Amino acid sequence: MPFWIAGCGIICSAIGFFFVSTKDNASQKELLHALHKGTASSSVLVLGASAAICGALFGTTYDNYGWKLFTCIVIGLVCGIMIGEATEVSIAFGQ
Repeated sequence: MPFWIAGCGIICSAIGFFFVSTKDNASQKELLHALHKGTASSSVLVLGASAAICGALFGTTYDNYGWKLFTCIVIGLVCGIMIGEATEVSIAFGQ
């Protein structure tokens, strides 16, 4: 399962790359917004792929071990995004 999730994560991040675009001479706010679009789109795709993988490998009953693993994936993804956001905030206030 970890290899399937990691492989889908690579594919989803490559797809998220295409959501990152700005105009020439964009401001820092516009650049950050473009990066957030890429992160959000990749995250949604990873969550969908992870749910599909957990459902396919472990079944679809609610009390199943696969959905507990999926919950761990969601928690890890949300924490990773929050760490990135906290870093942006600390850099913005540090200047």
